[in-house]
Amino acid sequence: MTAPYDGHFESFVMCGESVRRGQAVGHMHDFEQIDKPVLPIVSDADGFAMSRARSARVCSNQVLVCVGYEVGV
Repeated sequence: MTAPYDGHFESFVMCGESVRRGQAVGHMHDFEQIDKPVLPIVSDADGFAMSRARSARVCSNQVLVCVGYEVGV
């Protein structure tokens, strides 16, 4: 999942944590429009949080959370 705009990302998951499709993995806060409600960032896949933004301040299109999954061998 990537940042839709510059702002502040509030993560709800830790690296290695299991996530489900449709689960909110964090919120985006838009400090340019402080009256705008927070935007839920939702996982588009089942798997594990492999990485997340290392700082709260993020730029548009920056990766917020990367979800990986096991591949059958």
